[in-house]
Amino acid sequence: MDGELKNLKCNICQLTAITGLHRQTVVSRLSGVPLAPGSNEKNKLYLLTDV
Repeated sequence: MDGELKNLKCNICQLTAITGLHRQTVVSRLSGVPLAPGSNEKNKLYLLTDV
């Protein structure tokens, strides 16, 4: 199970659903977090371990 969580990628909408925070709050808190491999400008993905 730990291996699955290390590779889990979430977008902004998924992170807002998990945390219950407003979308703009999540975006501002992720400003310094690097994007996960495989993401692009339209689909920004973040590794759960980086968040």
